[in-house]
Amino acid sequence: MTFMARRWARSCPTPASIRIKCDPLPPEPETRPLTRDIATVPHANTLALRCTPALVGDSSVYLRVFDDDTRDAWRDLQRRAKRGGPEQIPYSIATTVLRVLTGGYVHLDKYLKFLASKEPLTDRTLLRMFTYLEGFALGMPTDAIPLNEPPQLAVLVSRTPQQHHFLAEYLAPRPGRQPVAPGWVYETVTWDLARQLAERPFTINMLHPLRKEDSTGKPRVYDWVPGDPRQVQYLPDSSGGLIAWHAPFGRIYNSDDINPEHPTARDAQYGLSNISLSMKTLPNITSPVLLLDSHVTRIYSNIVYAKTALVEQPKPGLPLLRVSLTGGGGMRTVNRLALQVLAHLKMDDAPLRQIEQRSASERQIVKVAQEKKEKPGFITPPPGQVRPIMPKNYAFAVGTGAGMHHLRLLADHVDAIFGGRAVHLGMPQVAMSFAARPTDPLRKKEKENREKAGLPTDNLGFPPVDDVHRSIAAAGYERLRLLCLYYRHETRLRMINCLAKAYSLAPGWLDPPEGQEVLLTPHVSVLFRNAEDFLAHGPVNGRRDAAKPFDKYLDGNSSVMVAALCETEYPEKLAKEDGDTAESMALKIEKIDAKFQTRRFLVGHDVTAQYLLGKRRGQFGKPDEVVQPAEKDHPAYMALCDLYRSLGIIDQRIERALVTEDDESVLPRMTFCGVHVRKQAGNTGPFDEPRRIILASALVPSAEPGGVWTMLGWTSIERKWQPYRQANNVFHANSYPEHRRGTGQREEQRWAEAGQDIDQALADLSEYLDGEPYAVVVDGHACRRIWPGLQNQNLNRAPDPDEQRTWLPGAGIAPHKRPAAVIRINIKSDEVPQPVSITQVNKDGTSKEARTSPKLYRLTPDFGIPTWMLFNVPRNYDGSGGGRLGSTKTRWDAPIGKGGDNAADREKNELKAPWYTMTATEIHPFVFSAEIDAEALAIATARLCHQTIAWSDRSRYPAPLHAAKQMDLDHPEYRRSAPPEEQPRLGDEEEFVDE
Repeated sequence: MTFMARRWARSCPTPASIRIKCDPLPPEPETRPLTRDIATVPHANTLALRCTPALVGDSSVYLRVFDDDTRDAWRDLQRRAKRGGPEQIPYSIATTVLRVLTGGYVHLDKYLKFLASKEPLTDRTLLRMFTYLEGFALGMPTDAIPLNEPPQLAVLVSRTPQQHHFLAEYLAPRPGRQPVAPGWVYETVTWDLARQLAERPFTINMLHPLRKEDSTGKPRVYDWVPGDPRQVQYLPDSSGGLIAWHAPFGRIYNSDDINPEHPTARDAQYGLSNISLSMKTLPNITSPVLLLDSHVTRIYSNIVYAKTALVEQPKPGLPLLRVSLTGGGGMRTVNRLALQVLAHLKMDDAPLRQIEQRSASERQIVKVAQEKKEKPGFITPPPGQVRPIMPKNYAFAVGTGAGMHHLRLLADHVDAIFGGRAVHLGMPQVAMSFAARPTDPLRKKEKENREKAGLPTDNLGFPPVDDVHRSIAAAGYERLRLLCLYYRHETRLRMINCLAKAYSLAPGWLDPPEGQEVLLTPHVSVLFRNAEDFLAHGPVNGRRDAAKPFDKYLDGNSSVMVAALCETEYPEKLAKEDGDTAESMALKIEKIDAKFQTRRFLVGHDVTAQYLLGKRRGQFGKPDEVVQPAEKDHPAYMALCDLYRSLGIIDQRIERALVTEDDESVLPRMTFCGVHVRKQAGNTGPFDEPRRIILASALVPSAEPGGVWTMLGWTSIERKWQPYRQANNVFHANSYPEHRRGTGQREEQRWAEAGQDIDQALADLSEYLDGEPYAVVVDGHACRRIWPGLQNQNLNRAPDPDEQRTWLPGAGIAPHKRPAAVIRINIKSDEVPQPVSITQVNKDGTSKEARTSPKLYRLTPDFGIPTWMLFNVPRNYDGSGGGRLGSTKTRWDAPIGKGGDNAADREKNELKAPWYTMTATEIHPFVFSAEIDAEALAIATARLCHQTIAWSDRSRYPAPLHAAKQMDLDHPEYRRSAPPEEQPRLGDEEEFVDE
């Protein structure tokens, strides 16, 4: 038996051995104890605390919980409101007014379930406020609002009893059970905690290196020591966070060489440090968890194009107000109706009046510029009482991200303020390792051995040629035809160099005549064709005619699989016309983008396409530049690897990644299935009908170790399992499907239908696998509306008998077809603990702290199955280009850099650069088979994150879920309809395309 067979792939269990009972509650298999002494196991330090009664102390709020009649009256007002859309104008007026009335700490539930505030609100105040609110929202003039005959909503709100509650009463842990706290506790618990953190100054410093000479005589850094401390004062804001209001950072503040009296627009830009607090739950932890994180809030140059503003209140001790801005025509200000309500209530509206005054002056600037047909020029004013927040991630003089050093300083500050009340979560490191990836740097000895044996030493990540051949044969084809379409000679050379590396050929040999198909190997051929007309940006019409010179090579046959590697670039900017907004301009540009049009054309011929950027956008005002051939062309390498992934070509890297250590439990040889779900609203259908995207992929192991893995795909277009390449092409050839199927009209019904579709897909997969075990991987946040049993509050609970939705993936199908395990993934930064460092305790009692770690950690549960956290060190942080920015200093000490013709004199602009920190991927398994160990499953999931199919680094998602999501990302409609959080950051375009 081979090494693989001994370690990973023990004999497969029979189908009967994985069948589970009809009982919807999964069993809780015992997880293996740590094999090392817990005292010496490295453990993770995170910005997550147990939110216990001791932590919140005597914090209290005033609460009104509204009944059904009150909520019905609120919904009726929203339907009758004449201005704005539903849930917008009445709600925005009410929240703005209430924040001013209470000094800032107030939360009005969007659906009027409750009203919570730090200070009490009188019945009379609420009666008058909601009377004015309803009158103004319905368009009534002031003198027509009947104050003596208040509407039903105002009467019901004012008559709802106000109660005083201490938060500690709702945070007592329940042994062996998930925490259950009312929704208003989650919204209000951070108010007092943020105020406590702001009571003492925040201490910052810089770390300085200590160096000593190594054996070669070169100075090496062996430790870091903190420099002189300084203090920064944070102020609480009305959202329950903290902002360093009086300590901005920017070019003016971080450099002594800039004149603050006459700054340029870039010099005047600045940002503020922002600390967020939120209360969440974690699986099988009896207390809610307080999660903290640090961010950069960038201040915008104007009010009229911002969406939110921060306002300093004149009365000391009150929090900074976060005010939502409203307005039509793309220009915003404070809600005018809210000002009218405050005026009639005789309340001090001075902070909001400042917003209105500044907005009025800026609207005049915009008007003058429009008359001159010019772009209005705004320069950020010096920090004042009103500061608009930057609405989007535009180019800016201050980068995003607070940095690892700031996070560690925040952890020290939290411990200093809360002291013994701060109870941290236990998170020891798991005893496991990750197999070497094809893209990892070779160790010196291994490199020397390869050189002696005459083997290649490149770590470019291409699948071995034999594995490519075996995958082609396993898919039922004899040959793969690579169609290389380009319109620049430089890109042609890059494609030649890339293929020469992938197939160990001499680039000089691989220079075939134009349009002539040549064999790279007996089973892979290539054809180069200049296709400038076909690849040029412009209208959709004409693509078919432009493809005629090579159309005979597009259609394969039963023995030839066809794929295309195409050159692309970003379209030129279009002239802006009257009435155009940023969104409409982006849509116009993407409508002429040949990448989307040619992909749709090619998949119509069953040709899988991948794109290679041939021209980079110029930075800092420089012109665009053509990408030249280079010794190592990683974007081209990754494009070819991603093309292999789209074709479903899987080499032995997945098999090798899942090999276990000697002391690990062994998983049965099993299939891993990833299910990707997303709802997209607007701009994709004839009536802006919401779209629902459901995609799945399955990594199917070979029957015996060392064989060919296959990858299947499933889409909501055809609803059947197919080879991944075929499913991918079919999905890209069609528009996104509508968010409806059957008779369901409400959201719950439509998500229930989605769950039924996925259950049927899993049943079909089980039949395809002939009953062999499989595990399902899902994003728990994206799927929270489909399967209630995945939610933390429902862990270990029996299904609700009135629940229409399937409780867990596969629970609605025959028991013998259900998955052997379900793995819930969560990567949302505001729901997963933020790692800050790793502590190693030595046997002698001393400890050593590591700043980053790419290891797997086990969250020690209070009961039940543990949760595992895979820590990730971003490529941009740990790579040679990132310089680990933010690891030794905070934004206040970031240099603004220096230019110059001499490379030795140039210095990096650390203030402008993005700073990266560690992230965490939460892995929570639901195990239904006695033959599967939960920790072994978590380790396998982590390894499937570490070893991707076609990317040179780790992915936040395991390989099958990543492959399913990638079908969505590659869809021709994706960029036009993607939600903002899915869009790539400015400056990440090239990485996004290549990934």
